[in-house]
Amino acid sequence: MSNITNQRQFDIAMDYFALREKGSFWLDLGEDYKSLEDFLARKGLIDGAELATLALFDRETYCYFGKECLDMLVKSIKKVQKNSEKRRADYQAIIESYRSKYKTFDSKHFKEVVMIYVEREYITKQPQQRPAMAHL
Repeated sequence: MSNITNQRQFDIAMDYFALREKGSFWLDLGEDYKSLEDFLARKGLIDGAELATLALFDRETYCYFGKECLDMLVKSIKKVQKNSEKRRADYQAIIESYRSKYKTFDSKHFKEVVMIYVEREYITKQPQQRPAMAHL
């Protein structure tokens, strides 16, 4: 997805947050919309998952990495970290690591950085379980 498309998605989400404060205008549109989210989803503008991703990242980060890569980042970290504050720290560490290593964006390299981080910080750091001793 292009940076322009990412910017547009981010702008739509910011419009959503502004519209949410304006009351229930969608009820006056003559269709049976249950909520602002229902209105936006039926118009193909934005969905709940995208809003959740947008809430985690600033405009620059969202526009640079895009929805797909940031979704992959969020899912990868959620699998191994249950604490939301620690997840945010992980997101930041991964983004900083990527930006320090690469000057231009490549989704393949970003995915590699995420996987290496998860492996280093979570997989290899888990305490090794000792096998149970069989009773003879």
